[in-house]
Amino acid sequence: MRLTAIKLAGFKSFVDPTVLRLGSNLTGVVGPNGCGKSNVIDAVRWVTGESSAKQLRGEALEDVIFNGSKARKPVGRASIELLFDNSAGKLGGQYAQFAEISIRRELSRDGNSQYWINGARCRRRDVIDLFLGTGLGGRSNYAVIEQGAVNRLVEAKPEDMRQVLEEAAGISRYKEKRRETENRIRHTRDNLDRLNDVISEVTQRLAQLQRQAANAEKFKQYKQEERQLRAELLALRWQSLEAESSRQNDELRARVEKLEQARNQSRDIADQRETQRRDQQAAAHECQRLQGDFYTAEAELARVEQALAHARELRRVREQELEDAKRSEVGLEQRMAEENSATENWTRQLGSREESEDVLARETQAAQVELEAAEKQAVEVESRWDSLNQSDNNPVQRAETERARAEQLEQNLNGLGKRLERQLAEWQRLESEPLQQSLAEAESTLSRLGEELDALHADHESAESELRSLRQTRGEQEQALRELRQVLATQKGQLTSEEALQQAALREDDKDLSAWLEQQGWDAGRRVAHQVQVESGWEMAAEAALGGFLRAVALPDLQDRIGRVEQWPGQALTLVADTHGDVNSPAEGPAGAPSLASVMQAPAALSRLAGRIFLVNDDRQAREAVPRLAADQMLVTREGVCYGAGWVRVPRGKDPQGGVIRREQTISELREQCRSMAADENDRQTGLDNLQARLQEAEQKRAGYARALDDLRKRHGQQLAERQGIQVRLDQTQRRRRELDEDIKELREQQRDYETRLTQSREQLDEVAGAARDHVQQRQQAQENLRQQREALGAARRKLEGLKNRRQNLQLELANLNNSKSASAQRAAELQERLTRQRERVARMQADFATLPAEDADTESRSDIAQRREAARAALEQARKQLGEIEGRADEIAQRALTAEQAVEGLRETVQQARVELENVAVRRQTLEEQLAEAGHSPQAVCETLDEAANASQWEQKLEALERRIQRLGAINLAAIEEFETEKEREEYLQTQHTDLSEALATLEAAIAKIDRETRSRFRDTYERVNHRFSDLFPTLFGGGEARLELTEDDMLETGIRVMARPPGKRNASIQMLSGGEKALTAVALLFALFELNPAPFCMLDEIDAPLDDANVVRFCELVKRMAEHVQFIVITHNKVTMEMAQQLHGVTMQEPGVSRLVSVDVDEAMKMAS
Repeated sequence: MRLTAIKLAGFKSFVDPTVLRLGSNLTGVVGPNGCGKSNVIDAVRWVTGESSAKQLRGEALEDVIFNGSKARKPVGRASIELLFDNSAGKLGGQYAQFAEISIRRELSRDGNSQYWINGARCRRRDVIDLFLGTGLGGRSNYAVIEQGAVNRLVEAKPEDMRQVLEEAAGISRYKEKRRETENRIRHTRDNLDRLNDVISEVTQRLAQLQRQAANAEKFKQYKQEERQLRAELLALRWQSLEAESSRQNDELRARVEKLEQARNQSRDIADQRETQRRDQQAAAHECQRLQGDFYTAEAELARVEQALAHARELRRVREQELEDAKRSEVGLEQRMAEENSATENWTRQLGSREESEDVLARETQAAQVELEAAEKQAVEVESRWDSLNQSDNNPVQRAETERARAEQLEQNLNGLGKRLERQLAEWQRLESEPLQQSLAEAESTLSRLGEELDALHADHESAESELRSLRQTRGEQEQALRELRQVLATQKGQLTSEEALQQAALREDDKDLSAWLEQQGWDAGRRVAHQVQVESGWEMAAEAALGGFLRAVALPDLQDRIGRVEQWPGQALTLVADTHGDVNSPAEGPAGAPSLASVMQAPAALSRLAGRIFLVNDDRQAREAVPRLAADQMLVTREGVCYGAGWVRVPRGKDPQGGVIRREQTISELREQCRSMAADENDRQTGLDNLQARLQEAEQKRAGYARALDDLRKRHGQQLAERQGIQVRLDQTQRRRRELDEDIKELREQQRDYETRLTQSREQLDEVAGAARDHVQQRQQAQENLRQQREALGAARRKLEGLKNRRQNLQLELANLNNSKSASAQRAAELQERLTRQRERVARMQADFATLPAEDADTESRSDIAQRREAARAALEQARKQLGEIEGRADEIAQRALTAEQAVEGLRETVQQARVELENVAVRRQTLEEQLAEAGHSPQAVCETLDEAANASQWEQKLEALERRIQRLGAINLAAIEEFETEKEREEYLQTQHTDLSEALATLEAAIAKIDRETRSRFRDTYERVNHRFSDLFPTLFGGGEARLELTEDDMLETGIRVMARPPGKRNASIQMLSGGEKALTAVALLFALFELNPAPFCMLDEIDAPLDDANVVRFCELVKRMAEHVQFIVITHNKVTMEMAQQLHGVTMQEPGVSRLVSVDVDEAMKMAS
């Protein structure tokens, strides 16, 4: 298979459609720098699946699309197509039958990249798989060698070199299969782990469902027994109510007769009471008139007596006030005399203290003058003493100082000599040049490792962060899924339970009825309760009012087949026409009560019935509206109490078949919740599976980064410790040498300074020795004078301080005396003012007292009024006595009337109570009959099956015991039986899947082992053949020397490949030590060795002859010519020798800026024409 043409359009600088035809095995591509020759190499790499923009010399994949020039606009699409001749059928597989193979890739600016093989759309993976093992596969491509790839090839790491050899051996296809097989194994193991978890969960669920199924069976059995017991209990109660109804009828007739007798007696007593009432009213009017006369006289007498008492009290109060005012006046006169005397006393004391203060002021001034003179003299004495104590003028101190200084200088001078000798010896021992060289090498290595560590650490942190996020997300989603499944199972169980109860309540489980309806062609009929919707709060009212109609069967064609109803052989049955529409019914009933139809949606027949039923909130409102009810109307409260014209029905206990409307609403809500949660469960499970796949990929990625990071950290840590150790030693050495230089210089300067200062100190010591003795005598005399002067100064200060304290105390006394005098004078003035006001008040009080009236003014008037009052009192007492006698007789008659009325009322209440009880018994009996009929029983039939000794209390005890057994079962999942069977089947299916996965895993592991064996064999054979051919070609290109390939490990699956080369006349050296030309020739030798082993469809060389000299270029061209016999070469070059070798030349020009054009020449044809 060979490359016949390359078609370019809109790719980089090839904006116009261009075809590069390759008619020979030696094709050269030439042209100036920058004209677009290397774009041909990029085009081939791009069309064979390259996805890295960096490898294509760009920043983004869109950079391969022509971006415009000065004269042209950018284009929107790039296209490259390779045409291969496959007439020999070397490309096997599904394309072996095609004589020509076309590979095309297109890219638009919106990022849409598409591939075609022979005109059929395909994936990038398909293109890569097509070239696997041909030398064009992936990054180990050795068929396209562009600029710089030569050095990358020979300097590649052993792992990268192994990939090149694997491509030559065709192992890359096996490795791809092995990677896919490993992925399948990993996915299979993950599936096994998840399957084991699911099996464990299902096993636990089976055990739980088995227990729930057993409880459900017990629950059904108990509920059947409960229904039978309730029916028998209702029959016993109905039998008891029959006897009670007969007894209450007899008792009601007796109570009515007694009531009529009591009413006749009450009417007679009422007539007597009316006569007595008229007599009592006449006597009461007379008594009230006499009482008014008496009260008038009594009030007039009281007024006169009150006026006399007030006058006496007022005179006494005025006398007391006058006496108090006179005493207060005398007290004020005494206090004013006392204050005047005190003021005179304060004035005398103040004059005496002022004279004493003047004397102390003069004495204090004299003491201040004495103190100032003593202080002045003390300053002069201290000044003389200070001058003697000055260090500069003290000969003794100067002598001691000079002596100590000389001794210290001698000691310092000796110490400096010893230190200088030690410092010089240490300076000669320190050297830093070897440490600097070691530090430079360590820093270079550390810098390289640090860059690698930063890049790898960033990759690891990114993978770790992604893994943590994925794990957290998975945990949250798994927990949410488990909780959702638990809630869904609970909701399904509750739904099944509610549906079972609803079926029992509506008789939907009555197989006989269902079979009969099906025979009549009414199998589409539904219970009316399924079609009834009632506003919230009125459910109990609707159920109590409609009763058995809720369990009726709604039929769409009832009117046409109504004659068949009589054929029903069973118990009571209600059928309703399943029609809807507007129903004319009263909007309001008595007292404005709304109708049941206004709060309910139901079939038309039921709505008409509900239009005669009206709603009230409570019993009080019902009692007010009952008298206005028509015979066909009914009232019902929120609690379900029903009222009619002359009857009332009260629900007793809990109706076992009641609550159907509320239950129907609950069932609808539960069904909707189950559907929603089931959909949510599927979505969550799908998301969890996708997340698990991403998590596995992230874990593998993180593990690889972690291993590489640990290794690199160890190397970096070791290198860092080594560099730090060298740096510390070098810093210490350099710092110590600098310190020693400074110390030696400073010590020598100090040594010279100390010698000079020691000579001067000895001279000064001789000068100050004589003057020191005279100074001692002068200092002793000055010290004595200073002591005497300080004692005199202290005495003067103490005297002055004492005088000042005495004067200050005296001034305080003067201030206090002035304050006391002022306060006394002020109080005297205030008392004088108060005395004047008090004298004026006494005078006014004496004048008022003289104007008061005498006590005997109204004595005669009081006596007349008293006589009239006594006469009125006597007449009043006589009238009251007569009225009392009349009222006594009236009370006796009233008591008799009250007794008669109470007797009548009591008998009336007993009669009413008897009627209510009788009606209540009738209603209860009817209710029991309806309940038994709804359950499919008649009371007479049930009573016949019971023993004569049976009673309701025994059956109630049995029913309570059965209910306790049901309650002990706890929450019942009625769907558990079916769920258990379903889960059992699922568990068996999962076990089958587990077996299949285990067998598949064994098969995949065997395939891995087979691939590994084949890979080892192929790799070993390829390595030996390439190594042998490489060893032959290297001396051919170099004119001598030797080269070989070495394995880094013994394991053929993991070992790397190292290139060893020794050009002629040189020792063995690593590739890195070779020159650029030597590296290029080594790479050419290795490439040609690979081509001879596994020739690629073609070989493209991009200026790899650039670093070669003329002699090497000649040898390179000879080798290319020899290999061109069976390998197709496309060579991009600037070298004339290489151009001469080509059989066909293609020139790339750029006459128009930014646009490449192609000029082709067949050299052989040109030579023939020239000849």
